[in-house]
Amino acid sequence: MRAVFAGETVLDSRRGKMLHRTRTFPTWLFPLEDLRDDLLVAAEPGRRWTLRVGDCSAHDAVTSAPQVGGPAAEELCGMVRSTMR
Repeated sequence: MRAVFAGETVLDSRRGKMLHRTRTFPTWLFPLEDLRDDLLVAAEPGRRWTLRVGDCSAHDAVTSAPQVGGPAAEELCGMVRSTMR
C-alpha cells in the first residue's frame, strides 16, 4: 500500500490489513511506523495526527484503529487508519 499527499510519498507498507465491520465500509489499517513520522503532527497523542507536507495539511488524516474484540484484537494492536479519501 502506498499513499501520496501533496506530491510526497507518506505511506509505504506491505503490512496493511483490511478490517471488515458490520454496517460500515471496510477500513485499511497499517502500522504507524510505516508512515513518514517527519510529516505527522500529533493532534491528540496516540489517537489522531495531522499530516503536513509543505504548506498543505490534512487535519486528523490518521487516527488510531477502532477497538475490536476477539481473535483480531492482538493482530490489530498498534495499527492506524487514514481518514483521507
